Amino acid sequence: MKGSGGRVWLGLADRVDSVRPYPGLHDLWRMVSRSAYAQLRHNPLLLLGTVLGLALVYLVPPLALFGGLALAVPAAAVPGGLAWLVMTGRTSRCSVTTVSRRGSPRCCRSPPSSIS
Repeated sequence: MKGSGGRVWLGLADRVDSVRPYPGLHDLWRMVSRSAYAQLRHNPLLLLGTVLGLALVYLVPPLALFGGLALAVPAAAVPGGLAWLVMTGRTSRCSVTTVSRRGSPRCCRSPPSSIS
């Protein structure tokens, strides 16, 4: 790229176009699994920990909510419902939140006007 006189821009964009062909879902899945497992340094224990962590974060809140409601246990339903609400991002009108250098959250982009 540099030798041909091209320029590289690193930044955020609203649209991404992939130049690599992935004709099927299987090809895309292979690429994702290769790069994810490489990030875990091909360590099965790190993979197990990652899967358990993802299960804890994404499965426990809705299970606690519905299980707590079904069994009439508010001590499980309320925290599960609150955690699930936070996960969906419906707690504020801001669609993207970052943390400033001082540690306080701030809104980066206002939500679309169609969301009430």
